[in-house]
Amino acid sequence: STINALPVTLIEFEAIKSNEDVLLKWSTAMEENNHCFEIEKLQENIWLKIGEVNGNGNSSIIHNYQLIDKYAFSGSIENKLFYRLLSVDYSGLKHYSKIIAIDKLEESNNNNYLIYPNPFTNEINIRFKNANSEMSKLELFDAMGRVIFTKTEIEKSAKDAIMLSKLHDLPKGVYYLKFNLNGSLKVENIIKN
Repeated sequence: STINALPVTLIEFEAIKSNEDVLLKWSTAMEENNHCFEIEKLQENIWLKIGEVNGNGNSSIIHNYQLIDKYAFSGSIENKLFYRLLSVDYSGLKHYSKIIAIDKLEESNNNNYLIYPNPFTNEINIRFKNANSEMSKLELFDAMGRVIFTKTEIEKSAKDAIMLSKLHDLPKGVYYLKFNLNGSLKVENIIKN
């Protein structure tokens, strides 16, 4: 094995604007002795840790991760935000990813919604970027295509979000959220940890 090899093989690391928030997403193809990920943001020329997400130790399958930097833009005078990812192995060694940037003027991702956390444990939130978004019939399927539940009466909270809760009894695995948003059908895959 190579000396100081990265403990993870990173497939992607990206930042997606969602109103004032920034969704940071990354995926690994392989992890070796990977204890956790630390996410840092450049603030006044200093890298500050804004979050930590557990790694998967030793793994050779794809894992998807995400973290939301809440109110990233409203709390900043900067027009561009910079992030980097650190993978931390069990001995405490840190390995840095490339630096990514997101522009304040960049269009929010064109999905008009944000689903988080993904992976989830107990609840799923669907947040709409447009207060006038209309959602009808929300269904959750397992990987075999079986309907876990269906929701037809959809009440949005004051923050234009829908929360699906009490999901801790669901077995771990891949699930699919299917819903109709403003007349168009959306399907998103989510992972239960």
